[in-house]
Amino acid sequence: MKPLPSKDVYSFMVLLSAVVLILSLIIIWPNVYTARQAYVSQTASVPAFETLTFTGTVESMTRPAPDINYDFALRLDEPFLNKLSAYGEDTLETTLVLIGATDDIQNQIASNIGNHVTVTAVLEWGYAESQFLRVSGIK
Repeated sequence: MKPLPSKDVYSFMVLLSAVVLILSLIIIWPNVYTARQAYVSQTASVPAFETLTFTGTVESMTRPAPDINYDFALRLDEPFLNKLSAYGEDTLETTLVLIGATDDIQNQIASNIGNHVTVTAVLEWGYAESQFLRVSGIK
């Protein structure tokens, strides 16, 4: 059986670990704080769950994966200035994914492929930082 390290070696290892931890916090914390501030400044001006109205043409789309139900999109008449873009900056969107808030609305979306419509919806976050419109009304 090997003898245990002396108390001096053990104390040195504990001290070294503490120094590494403190230095890591000093180096990492400003970056975490800056990233958080960027997120807060980006989202502060956009109310959460704001109901929006869009007009455009309903199109069918290919799902990005079998389990992601992005079946329909709205090709917008006018570009939408998205202040909550995953890119971290304001982005002009010309097409938005549509998902019905209920099965009835999802069926209405499906029956309007190729038609010009007006939708009432909330912009929500989806898979892999994508966004979609949760449609509550369609005319």
